[in-house]
Amino acid sequence: MPKGQWFFGDNSLDPYRLEAWKTKRVVHSGRSSYQLIEVVDLEKIGLSLFLDSAIQFSAFDEAHYHELFVHPACSVIKPSTVLILGGGDGGCLREVCRYKSIKRVILCEIDHEVIDVCKEFFPALSGSFVDSRVELHVQDALELVKNLDEKMDLILVDLTDLGELSKALYTAEFMGKLKELLTENGAVVMQTSGLYYLKSDPFRLDEFVKSLRGIFKHLALSYVPIYSFPGGENSFIYLSENMDFLKINFVDPPFAESLFFYTPEYAQRTFTLPKVFVSSTDHPSLARII
Repeated sequence: MPKGQWFFGDNSLDPYRLEAWKTKRVVHSGRSSYQLIEVVDLEKIGLSLFLDSAIQFSAFDEAHYHELFVHPACSVIKPSTVLILGGGDGGCLREVCRYKSIKRVILCEIDHEVIDVCKEFFPALSGSFVDSRVELHVQDALELVKNLDEKMDLILVDLTDLGELSKALYTAEFMGKLKELLTENGAVVMQTSGLYYLKSDPFRLDEFVKSLRGIFKHLALSYVPIYSFPGGENSFIYLSENMDFLKINFVDPPFAESLFFYTPEYAQRTFTLPKVFVSSTDHPSLARII
C-alpha cells in the first residue's frame, strides 16, 4: 500500500517486521475478482508487480528468480512437455520457451487480469504467450490437475506465497496428484519462499517437507538470494521419483550466453543449505527443514 514516498508490503506471513520500498509512482492499481494488482515504479529496482501488496518480482532481478527456477531442472531433464501452475506474469514461460526441444507447454493461471497487466507493463516477461507451443488455461489449478490425463516431463509450481488463494495447493493431497502426472524421469519444482520459519509460525516449510517425503522418493531444496524479496531470500523444492537433484551434474543450456544469472556451478551451490536447516541441532526458534 502506498503511503507518501513509500510503498509498504504485506507482512501477514511475517508480522514481526514491515518492509517498505521508496517509490517513484504507482503505475497501475486495480482489483480483479481474486486480488489487488499493483504495478509500482520503485527506486533502484524499477517496475515491480505486487499482488495484495506482496511483491512478486521486480525488473531489477526477476531474471535471477526465473532462471534459477527453470534451468537447473530443465537443462538436465530436457523435457518435451511442461506444465506451469501459476506464473501468469510469463517469466517462467519465457525461460521454458527458450528450449527448442520442448513441444508443448500448458500454463494454468487463475487470474486473467494478472496476465493482461503483465502483458501491458512487463512485455519482456510476457512475450512468450504468443508461442504456438503454449496452451493457456485460465482456471483454478486444482481443477486443471484433477482433469488432466496427460503425463508431463516437468511441472513448475509458481504460486503466490501461502494465502487464501493458494492454501489448497500447499497440501500433500495436491502434490500427490502432481506426482501422478509425471513421466518416469519427470520432476516437480515448486517455489517455497524463504527458509526462516519459526517453530511458532502457522505455516512451516519443515512440516510441508515432511508430508512430501511420504510421496516422492527424492526431495531436494535449493536456496537463492533474491534482493527484491522479503528477507532477500527464496527457496525451491525439487521432487521426483528417479531424479536426485543432490547428485546431478547441472549443465549449460544451448543459450547459456544469453542468461544473466544461471550457471551450472551456481545451481550446484544453491543446494548447500545453512547447518541449522539440515542438522538435528535444536535451535531455540528456527525449525529444521530437511
